[in-house]
Amino acid sequence: MTGSLSNGEGYGDIVQLWPMHTYCDAGEVIVFYDGAEWRPADKDHEGYAIPILGVALEDGDGSNFGQVLLRGIVRLKAGGIADSGGTEGDPLYLSDDGTVTFAVPGSGAFARIVGYCIDEDDDIIYFNPGTTWVEVA
Repeated sequence: MTGSLSNGEGYGDIVQLWPMHTYCDAGEVIVFYDGAEWRPADKDHEGYAIPILGVALEDGDGSNFGQVLLRGIVRLKAGGIADSGGTEGDPLYLSDDGTVTFAVPGSGAFARIVGYCIDEDDDIIYFNPGTTWVEVA
């Protein structure tokens, strides 16, 4: 089933709530920001790392209530796994600008596991964001 996914496609728990900011692209990890809208998630800012996370399944236009995957199998946008060197089954952490990484974030960032790698070459992951996070000292 995962081989048939295109970038920004997935299956699992999908909702259509709250508008997606124009910054959101299909296949990005996004955060429900400030109780108002979805925006690209980022490990370096508490407001973009800690609230509820999802993966955009369509591009945002600033007003649409686009589909967001909250948990399930998804193919991120091209380059959605920002680094290499991990293997299938490894945990993935929130990174920058809606991407994920195998590397644990460094000092001053918020470390939060968001899922597990299914196919690194095609940016396919099991997205299941943890409810625990740590601000790295």
